[in-house]
Formats: sequence, C-alpha cells, structure tokens
Amino acid sequence: MKAFTLVEVIIGISLILIIFLGIFSSYQLILKIIGQSKARTIAVAIANQKMEQIINKSYEDIGTKTGYPEADIDPITEITRDNILFTIDTRIDYIDDDKDGSAPDDVCPNDYKKVQIKVSWQTRFGGGDEVFFDNIIAPRDTVQECGETGGVLKVSVFNAKGEMVAFPLIQVENLNTGLLKTAQPESGEHKFVLPEGIGVYKIQVSKTGYSSSQTYGTGEQYQGQIIANPEKPHTSVLEGRLTENSFCIDKLSSFLVRTLEAKANHIYYVRKSGSDDKDGLSRYSPFLTIQKAADVMRQGDMVFIGAGDYEEEITPMYSGTLAEPIIFIADISGVYTGDSGQVRIAGQEFGFNISNKKHLKIYGFSFDNTINSAICISNSSEFIEIENNIISDNFGKAIFISNSSNINLSQNIIFSNQEAVYLDNSSHNQIVSNLIYDNQKQGVLLFNNSVNNNIFNNTIFKNQDKGIHIAQNSDSNKIKNNIIAENFLTGISVSDSCDTESDFNNVWQNFPDYDGLFQGDNSICSDPLFIDSEIKDFHISQISAGQAQDSPCLDVGSDSAQALEMNEKTTRTDNLADSGLVDMGYHYPINSLAPEPFGAAIPNTEFFLQGEKVIGQTSDETNIYKYSVSASADDNGQIEIQDMEWDSYHFFDFNSEGVEIDLIISWDSLMPINLFPDAVQEVKLGLKAENTLLVKVYDSLSFDPLFSANTRVYNAEYDKEQFTDESGEAYFIPLKSSEYNLTVETEGYENFEGAVFVNGHKQETILLDKLP
Repeated sequence: MKAFTLVEVIIGISLILIIFLGIFSSYQLILKIIGQSKARTIAVAIANQKMEQIINKSYEDIGTKTGYPEADIDPITEITRDNILFTIDTRIDYIDDDKDGSAPDDVCPNDYKKVQIKVSWQTRFGGGDEVFFDNIIAPRDTVQECGETGGVLKVSVFNAKGEMVAFPLIQVENLNTGLLKTAQPESGEHKFVLPEGIGVYKIQVSKTGYSSSQTYGTGEQYQGQIIANPEKPHTSVLEGRLTENSFCIDKLSSFLVRTLEAKANHIYYVRKSGSDDKDGLSRYSPFLTIQKAADVMRQGDMVFIGAGDYEEEITPMYSGTLAEPIIFIADISGVYTGDSGQVRIAGQEFGFNISNKKHLKIYGFSFDNTINSAICISNSSEFIEIENNIISDNFGKAIFISNSSNINLSQNIIFSNQEAVYLDNSSHNQIVSNLIYDNQKQGVLLFNNSVNNNIFNNTIFKNQDKGIHIAQNSDSNKIKNNIIAENFLTGISVSDSCDTESDFNNVWQNFPDYDGLFQGDNSICSDPLFIDSEIKDFHISQISAGQAQDSPCLDVGSDSAQALEMNEKTTRTDNLADSGLVDMGYHYPINSLAPEPFGAAIPNTEFFLQGEKVIGQTSDETNIYKYSVSASADDNGQIEIQDMEWDSYHFFDFNSEGVEIDLIISWDSLMPINLFPDAVQEVKLGLKAENTLLVKVYDSLSFDPLFSANTRVYNAEYDKEQFTDESGEAYFIPLKSSEYNLTVETEGYENFEGAVFVNGHKQETILLDKLP
C-alpha cells in the first residue's frame, strides 16, 4: 500500500474543509430563509390581529395616546413570539378627502381615519425586516364625522425650478403638545388634519442629498443669534380652515475655492451675446463690443473676449503702468467667457489703433481684412506687447509702429498681408520669434530713424520683396538668430544706415542674400530643413525628434536658449523645449497660455462665507443669514466646501498667517457668486498683499534654474518652507514688512544662508555653487 505524503494529507484535509464549509454555509442560508419566512408569517398575523382590534373599537375610541385623533391605543408596543421580539408601530390620522370638498368649504375636514400598522423585527442571524398594513375607517354619519373638528395644513415642497420634489420628508410638530406628524408624499405635497393651534406648528422639510427648510419661532437661537422677527414663522391651524405653506429645497452642491494672488484689478468680459448697456464685469453680464471694454479699462484691468467676429476698430482710452498693464485677451479656450473659438477682428480701417498709450498688451487675436493696419501703434506709445496673434490678409500693414518705442512683438504669425512689420521713426523695439511669410512686400521694414531695435529668432520666408530692409538713418539695429529664406528680393538689405549688427543668421536662397552689408562670421547660408514649408510647418528637422537629419540651424545661435527666453519654446516636432545654445528661427510655443488674472496660490487663507437667504432678524433689525460660516484654505490655497445650499454667496474678511489681505477680483463672477443646485462651482478669489518675496535660485555657472531647492524664510513670527518650481522660483505671500532669514538647500550644491528685508514686492536671486 502506498503511503500518503504530508503535502497530500494537507491538501486532502483542505479540500474536505472547503466542501464542509460550503455545505455549512448552505445550511445556514437555508435556516436563515426559513427563519425569515416564519418571522414574516408571525408578523403578518400580529398586524392582522392588531388591525382587527382597532376596527372593532367604536369610532370615537380609534386614536393613539397623545396623538390626533387621540384615544387609548399605544402608538408603540412590543411583543415576543417564538423567541422573536416584534415592535408594533401604530399610526392613526384624520384624512381630508377632496371628494366631499375641502376646507374651508368643508367645515368638517376630518372625513375619515386612516390606520397604519408597521410590524418590525430583528432575527438571530442579524438584519431585520418589517411588514405594513393600512385601512380606512369611516364615520357612520356627519354627526360622528364632526364629533372632533380640526383644520387642514397643506405643505408643498418644490425645487429651485418650481417643480415639485418627490418624496420629501415633511415633519409637523405642535410645540405645545408635542404632537408630531410626518409624511413623505410622492407628489411633493401633503395635507395634515390637525387640531387648532395659533403659531404653534413647526414645519421641517428635508430629503437625503437635498437642502432643508423650516419655520422658526420668535426667541429661538440660530448660530448664536436670537430671532426677533422670523422670515418664515411657525404656522397656525384654524378650525375648519385651510392653511397653506410652501417650502423650496433642492440638491446640495459644493464650492471648490482657490485663494490666489490677484494679477488684475478688474476682469471685464466681451461676448457676442452681450450688451454694452451691461456692466461687463461678469461673463453673465458681458459687453457686446471690445471698444466698450477699451473705454472703461484702467491700469491693472484685463478683458477676456469670447469667440466670434468683431467688425470694429478698437482705440484704447487709457494707459496702464509697468506693474499694472491693461491687457486685451482673446479667450480662444473659452475658459473665462464660456465661448471657445477664434476671436476675429476685421473689416475696418484699423483693428487696434493705439495712440500715445503705454503699458498695453494684445494677446491671441486673429486679424484680417483691415484696410490700413491690423495693429497701428503711434504717437509716442511705449511698452506695448503684441503677442501670439495671427495677422493675415490685410490690405495694408499687419503691424505699423510709428514714433513709438519699447514695443514687443513676439510669437505672432504674420502672412498674406501687403506689409508685415513696418517701423517708422521708432526705437528700442523687440521683434522676437515671429513667423513672417508670404507677404506682398517686406517681412520687416525699419525706416526713417528707426534705431536700436532687435530682430531676433524670427523665421522670414518667401515674402515677395525683401526679408528685412533697414533704410533712412535707421542705425544700430541688431539682427540675430533668424532664418531668412527664399524671399523674392534681398534677404537682408541696409541702405543709408549704419552700425547694423547682423550675425548668427541663416540667410538662404534670397535674391541676393545680402545688400549693403556682409554676412556675419557666425552666419550660415544653408537649407534650414523645415519639416514642410508647403503646409507651413516651420519646425526644423532634428534626428533626436525622429527626422532623418539635423537642420544646420540647430544649436548655433548667439546665446543660450534660456538667456534669450526661448527655453520654454521649441523648434522640434516632438515639442521638447530648446536648450543649450538657441536654435535659429521661429520657436513654437509649447504651452500657449494666455495671461492670467490670477497668480500664485496664497496658502492657509481664512475667510468668511455668507449666503443671501435670510431666516429672520434680530431685535435691532440685523439680518440673520441661513448660511454664515468661517472657512480656511489649505497649504495649497484650496478648500472644497460641501453640502452647500443653492444661494448667492459672499466671500469676505480675508487673512493669511495673521496678515490681512484684500479681495480684488473673483471668478466666475463678481460677488455674490451664485451656486446652483447639484453643482460643483469653482471659485477663484484674487487677493492682493502689500508684501511678498520671490526667491529665484540658479546654478552660479550655467545660470540654469534649480528645481526642488528647499527654500526657507523665517523670523520670530514667521517660518515657511517651499521647494522651487521648474523655473527655480519659490514665492512667499503674504508677508509683513520685516527682516527675514533666508536659507536655500539642494543636493549637490553649497547651502545659502542670508537675510532679506521685505517691504513691498521683493525679488531675491540666489546663485548656488556646485560642491567640488
């Protein structure tokens, strides 16, 4: 005979146990089913017996102790049968039947009595169950019907849209007698027949996942305040009369709140659905025209323009400042206006006509079919930024700058215009990383004493005249890191002008490439190897991005990509940022992020939140608000406030780390901010602090930003640590005007320790040396 091994024995025992446990579980289930069936049978018998006992009573004796109708029947009793404890709930109500009329027409609304019996129990296997019985018991005649008279209280429950709420829980309590009646009507309304009482009935209405509503009494306390004059007082029931009360509840909602630094003083909105008679301060009350916004915007203001065609000429009326520019933003994504898509300005003499203004920014628009210039900047205008616009098919100039300085043109795509970029008697302008092609005349023209301008990192391709033309005493201009290719006339032409610095450019297949100057020592003349210029893809070929060969424009520029602020842009098809020496030509933005009205998060911000619904007034007529609480954002400047009732809410009284801060702007509307039923409402609160500190941490040799450097700012009253972001920055907000200790630590570098005095908006740059 073969012996069993230990493993075989263990396996055998395990299989037997599995089979046995399965049989045992099945046996338990059978017992449970039998037990429940037996208990239900007993419960039905108990309910039937109880109902028979009640039916056999005289009509006057059918009622519960302290109930209405009132008699000697116990509302709750217990009984044990077969070792099971059963609870018997008996409810008896008067019913006002509409068939014979209703109060006040029916002076005896107690038409009949409705008896409801519930029998419930718990089993020895856990859990429980219940059975329900109900019956109608009618009086013999009108004398018996009117033997006890009362009044009718009709309670209706609807939602914010005026629709009835199904199955709300309605509770009506007589505060003098303790009589409590409840109902959960499918229709959303219920009639209670009750004994007469003046101002003694408290009504409460609720539903799971919904807000609640109720009546209040004079002298009650609510959130520490004494109600002297309730908005919805406890109600009365008069004999033979109908009293109606309605309540509004709806699904609960949440606020997702972010406390952020304000980078704008006001946010205006323009939409094609708007009206210039509105205030423009909310996307729900937008202006219709961009010009209306331009009429009212002052320093530090932003306007978001929703998708659509705007056939108008915009003339800004006011200037911004260096710290607080005026910014016009095409909201292509629809994040702020709700209208996504192209924002097109067309059909007038000018698109933007800017005269004698300072510190403006024009971002993200499409311009076409203007007669003179899409964007005209003139008459001593200064510090204007034109960024990320598409300017095409205009009958005159795309961008015309006259008698103005410090204008920054960047990331614009300019094609199929008569002239592309035209400077007349203008100086110290930056024409950086623009894509300029297929225009009927020059790509860039510097004319009539246009001096000290920089033309860097542009791609200027197949214009029907010169690529870059500098003429008439336009001295001391710099042309670097550009790709200037296949223009029908000269690539770079200089006449009657001196001290032009042209180097590190790729000037190729123009006719000729140079006129009036020589090729720089570091310039080249080679096919730039665009990905596909026919379909206007001006990325340059790179093996590391998957192409067959490297463009000669790769890593041959005049300085590092970071120094020229090209390190967050790309010439590659795989969207990796430029690094090392800058590539020549136009750089595509990796993330085309429009200017934001909100900046860095302000952590641990405390504030007060108050709705507009009023439940009453105090004795001095001060409103008592239904929702009024304090809240605090977390370390990331966020808080989700759940189980909120639909209402209009105000946020106020802000402070962080004991420093008061002011609310400047809010999104998605001004105060109050509406919270709708069954919604998660994002709220951005833009706050301004008087004192802040921006710490920038770089490698002392390469000047590359150092990511994740532990930066600590502290004194006797304040101690915070942050890790630097990808730009090497850590931002501390808000601070008191004071002296602080500053330490910076990161792996592989020597530590920094120092002190900094913060008063206003302070910026501190830290250069760390690598460890030997």
